[in-house]
Amino acid sequence: MAFRPREEIRVVACLFFILFMGVADNQVLSPLLPTIQIKFSKSATDMGFLFTGYAFCAGLSVLIWGPLSDAFGRKQGLMGGLILFLTGSFISFFASGFATLLAGRMLTGMGASMLSLNTISYAADFFPYQTRGWAMGSIFASYFAALILGVPLGSLIGERWGWNVVFGAMGCMALCLFIGTQRMLPRLERKAIPIREMKPGAIILQYLGFMMARTTLSGLLSSLFASAGTMGFIAFLGAWLHDAFGIAAGQIGLVFLSGIITIKILSHNMSLLWA
Repeated sequence: MAFRPREEIRVVACLFFILFMGVADNQVLSPLLPTIQIKFSKSATDMGFLFTGYAFCAGLSVLIWGPLSDAFGRKQGLMGGLILFLTGSFISFFASGFATLLAGRMLTGMGASMLSLNTISYAADFFPYQTRGWAMGSIFASYFAALILGVPLGSLIGERWGWNVVFGAMGCMALCLFIGTQRMLPRLERKAIPIREMKPGAIILQYLGFMMARTTLSGLLSSLFASAGTMGFIAFLGAWLHDAFGIAAGQIGLVFLSGIITIKILSHNMSLLWA
């Protein structure tokens, strides 16, 4: 097997851990939810705002990050996203009230959307077509790694040292990745779009045209329903397991681990049957 150049390995590793952190931070909230609910004496409906606030800020802000990434560059977008992410994580870590925690999660969502966007964009710009599939596959493996390793580990940390320590650990990881990104990722040489030439009206029309085109509308709707179904199921799974069976956060993380492994085995077997 041919070895990849060292620079490509460094880029893949850096982007892998950035995406790993974003996915783990989003999914680990479900096992921690019962403990947070008891801490702030809130209802299940109130807890839902932690998910919707995060998702709303992430979904809305990513429409802004796209043009800014084109104007200032992918690496700068990653650096900015890490700053927002670690700031939101540390606000969540020090939160003494539910409103502060919600604000921290919303800011973290904005940072996470910036990281996801620029991770994909950076990989697409950096890797040539001949190696882009290998690079994308390696980077997106972090999604499953976060579910298999990140969520159970975060659940165990939350059970042992407290839910807020999990967010503090995420902030420390973001700080380490900020330093690593600065050193490991080369700045891409490309012709940027001057910010003064970006017209908000034109950008909105481009988004509307993209969403209304038949070739992209079906993909957007499929992604919407798949994401809504997944998050609707996962969001309160931890709270249900805790209330119905008295399962602690660490054990809930193991339930997530066993479920993901089972899904991977079934999907692999199904792919073999259809091959």
